[in-house]
Amino acid sequence: MEIPTLLAVVADMAKRSEGKKTVERALERLGQIDVWINNVGPGISRRPSQLTDDDIDAVMTMNVKTALYGMQEVLPHFKARNEGHVINISSLLGRVPFATVRSAYCGAKHFLNALTATFREAVKPTHPRIQFSLVSEGKLSISLGDVEVIKLIQSTMAHSQNVASSNAVVGPALGRRLLVGWGTDLSLCLQ
Repeated sequence: MEIPTLLAVVADMAKRSEGKKTVERALERLGQIDVWINNVGPGISRRPSQLTDDDIDAVMTMNVKTALYGMQEVLPHFKARNEGHVINISSLLGRVPFATVRSAYCGAKHFLNALTATFREAVKPTHPRIQFSLVSEGKLSISLGDVEVIKLIQSTMAHSQNVASSNAVVGPALGRRLLVGWGTDLSLCLQ
């Protein structure tokens, strides 16, 4: 199996200007972006009655603003190409908030789910080939060099080529370029 070319861009995706820099660097190196994945998700463990303003601000910045900035920065490129795919990694807790100790995280993921749906509806009338998908996982552990993750991405890509609204991870198979946003720490491009 051929491992894709990697381009790592260290960026604080909580800053809009660094999200823009990440898109620009990916376009310089790869020529285009086919898929943008927002994979953010740190949270805090605190009951709702104990949450502070700083807790809410931090969780919303990491789980919502980073994804929002990424979508806003890549969208003009997708519109110019009249195609592209944004995949936001959410959580089951955004749909079923059963872990009260993760209350702020549940709320932020619920917000991300709604944001993804409204982006999809806003863009669909003029650019129906730009997709917005949501992956709501339960527990996920991925290391950057995980060959199994790359196999999953390639396998899913092969199966989702003809599915207009695939809600699966889409990746570098068939020469596609994949940009993965890893919160505020790292953006990873696979070619």
